[in-house]
Amino acid sequence: MPTTWTDVDPFAYVATLPVKRQAEALRLIELFEQVTGQQARMYGKSIIGFGEYQYQYDSGHSGWAPAASFAIRSTGIVVYLPVADYQAELAKLGPHKERVACVDIARLSDIDEAVLGEMVADCYHRLTAETWHHRAPR
Repeated sequence: MPTTWTDVDPFAYVATLPVKRQAEALRLIELFEQVTGQQARMYGKSIIGFGEYQYQYDSGHSGWAPAASFAIRSTGIVVYLPVADYQAELAKLGPHKERVACVDIARLSDIDEAVLGEMVADCYHRLTAETWHHRAPR
């Protein structure tokens, strides 16, 4: 079953997180709402998303997904964005690990929030400008 939007209140979800992660999640919600202009919504069980975009691949597969999103994991924060498109910004972000379509951050206090906000805002605006036809490389 594909991941979809849910009716779960993101603030109720944040309240279930370990105390040390709750403040980070609340700050990220504030930042993402500020740069996207969208309210937080739950996407699946643990992804907090903002706005949505339509994607359609050459294979014909299509759907909707959050245009900006993050998840709080036990080991840190996962911010979903196409990493290859943001190498210059990631060099200024602070300590992180890169995967194909996400950035892992151990602690929010270790990174430059302004750089994160710039990346999220740019990614959001690019994704919502039109139907997205690119798939993250495997």
